[in-house]
Amino acid sequence: MDFSFFQKQFKIYPDSINSIGTDICFMIDAGERDQLCIVGDSRRYPGERHSHDGNTYWLSELDHDTAKFLRKHFSFCVPVPVLDRHSTFGVGDRLGLAGEGHLRVFKEYQMMPVLAQQSVREMTLTHRTMDDVIDSATFSVFREGYRGGFGADGDHLKHLEEVREAIAHGYTMITLDCSDHIDNEAAILTDEEISARCEVDPELRERYLTHSFAVSAHTILKYDLCTLRRIVAVYGNAIEFINKVYFDCIASHASEVNFEISIDETLTVTSPLDHFFVTNELRLRGIRFSTIAPRFSGEFQKGIDYIGDHETLRKEVRSHNDIARFFGYKLSIHSGSDKFSVFPIIGKETEGFFHVKTSGTSWLEALRVLAKCEPVLFKEIWDVAVTTFEENRKNYHVTPDLSTIPDLNDLSEKALCTLLDNAASRQVLHIAYGKILEDKGLKRRLYQAIRKHRWEYSEMLYHHIGRHAQTLGVCHIGDLKLGEQHAPTRGEKTAGVGMECSLGMSQCI
Repeated sequence: MDFSFFQKQFKIYPDSINSIGTDICFMIDAGERDQLCIVGDSRRYPGERHSHDGNTYWLSELDHDTAKFLRKHFSFCVPVPVLDRHSTFGVGDRLGLAGEGHLRVFKEYQMMPVLAQQSVREMTLTHRTMDDVIDSATFSVFREGYRGGFGADGDHLKHLEEVREAIAHGYTMITLDCSDHIDNEAAILTDEEISARCEVDPELRERYLTHSFAVSAHTILKYDLCTLRRIVAVYGNAIEFINKVYFDCIASHASEVNFEISIDETLTVTSPLDHFFVTNELRLRGIRFSTIAPRFSGEFQKGIDYIGDHETLRKEVRSHNDIARFFGYKLSIHSGSDKFSVFPIIGKETEGFFHVKTSGTSWLEALRVLAKCEPVLFKEIWDVAVTTFEENRKNYHVTPDLSTIPDLNDLSEKALCTLLDNAASRQVLHIAYGKILEDKGLKRRLYQAIRKHRWEYSEMLYHHIGRHAQTLGVCHIGDLKLGEQHAPTRGEKTAGVGMECSLGMSQCI
């Protein structure tokens, strides 16, 4: 085989070179797109067959069949459950173009990625499919030669059919959004109204009112009857919903799928008493999950830093982490993009045993590239974002102060990037992706521009997502001593605390 011909003929991604028996497989830059090239004729490969000086090779587009081929022959291209790893990090990629920059970070930090992570809402607005999201991740890890493993998250799913579909498509993590089943109204009723509305059966009274629960040295929980009634009223239907989804869809795939429970997409702040009750009731039913996302106080809004009191958040994270450790799972932090001021709190209080989700921040870095390199295109995108803002905000809870956004006419082309540093304009752009990508001509030009400037995009993502890892306190591989491992520290796994108040929990403290 004269491999020098292929080196001269194609722009080969060197980290993608692999073998299938005696044949060679690699990815090439074909100008406006990438392709897969396989040199050999020992079997039928995807794509079109070509010959040169006795050498046979195949060129295939990066479509779903090619992705399935890669996953069949290269195990590192297949998503796996990852939440048992110490630090895990979701990096939603709305465009499917962020893989290089993301993977540069995960090659350097002891943090396991969830690369394929898109909610149904995001896929609807971007006109993508579950297959497309996983396929994009597959192509990225093959092209970049990443062999560290990655997860695929069916994110914020609300219906049984969505959960079944995600599992059927190979997703290795299910995030169940319980917001439709949490009664926010019950959380704000008076004690008298709650007493009249909700009665607690004797078994629950015995389970929760006759004991105090020492989850840790500084997290001791005690219920009273009114509090217990309120928790049952707020979360009772959510528990039944989780139970149905788990046993109908997830239990039979428990070894293949991480289960995350999301109770954060609500108006109701999750108290430690709420968290403990929900977890304990699920465990007593035999439901196993890898992480839970509580609703913290303050605001975890999209694309900007945390809004709220840091010391209050510190106490909340500590208590919630104590509960998670006691039962043997990790906390999940949603809307984690750009929460730099509180990342040190999250990293310290969880001792790095966390799952953090980001998504829109990688989209914003793509727009930063356009603001820097394609100012005319960026201005068109900005116009769409501004004119559709009121419609876009219906999908997201954001509260930007629009008066703080500078007039575009007052900015030079070099200063356009400052819009990506302004909290209000970041949110305007963050939630506009659906309308921007709805314009087919604008979408085509945007994709062409990001591909043209992909090195700049990779660099920006490398530094931006790298900053997330640094401020969370994730260890850089270069700082490890030879042979050192950053091993997880986990709480004892318990099956749920019944009437005996057993498994290390103190009675009647």
